[in-house]
Amino acid sequence: MTDSALPSLEDLIAPPVEEARPRQMVDFRPTDLGNAERLVAQHGRDLRFAPGLGWFAWDGRRWKRDTDGEPIRRAKQVVRAMYAEAAVLADDARRALLIKWATTSESESRLRATVKLAETERAVIVEPNQLDADGWLFNASNGTIDLRTGELREHRREDLLTRLTTVVYKPDAGSDPTWESFLARIAGGNEELIGFLQRATGYSLTGHTGEEVLSTSTRPRSRRSVSTFRTASGRSSR
Repeated sequence: MTDSALPSLEDLIAPPVEEARPRQMVDFRPTDLGNAERLVAQHGRDLRFAPGLGWFAWDGRRWKRDTDGEPIRRAKQVVRAMYAEAAVLADDARRALLIKWATTSESESRLRATVKLAETERAVIVEPNQLDADGWLFNASNGTIDLRTGELREHRREDLLTRLTTVVYKPDAGSDPTWESFLARIAGGNEELIGFLQRATGYSLTGHTGEEVLSTSTRPRSRRSVSTFRTASGRSSR
């Protein structure tokens, strides 16, 4: 075999693999389905659709059920992104095609079709029974509490929590003299009853019903005391 028949060093070295890049707007087809895929690609991290319940949007602390058209607003952002991307495209033909489709996509029917088709994209679908499924997670305004450990951590999308209390959790606050004094007053100093009220309040924070009990107020010492107790408990369980 002659030297000329041997493969050169360049032949033996594989060409570099082109680095993967995020899909651009122009990569999607100019159709309603293409726009739905655009919506999921751009905003899927912050949108979820639960069959039978509708859309939910991540607000930084919980998945908030949509009541004011957040998915449509996100679809509008998709259209604006098309124009922004078209402005920097070097290929005249591709730029013209993207601008034309972006203009068409501004119509109400196209925006609603985008959101409707996105409802069946697996990346955003969540089953209703997956929402708030972990009864040991309690969502405070400043983080999520693991009731098993008392640990406060950051809010996480993957927890799929939809509820949020207005209460700020302070792990190192210790006992609250005002709360303890209130319990002692309404329980008439009965330590056993005070303990029960504290356990019942804590139990109400969880999503578990294994005890199969229903707590209610009877023969209250005062209507005001019952109202105060319910208000305090209610603020913690929204």
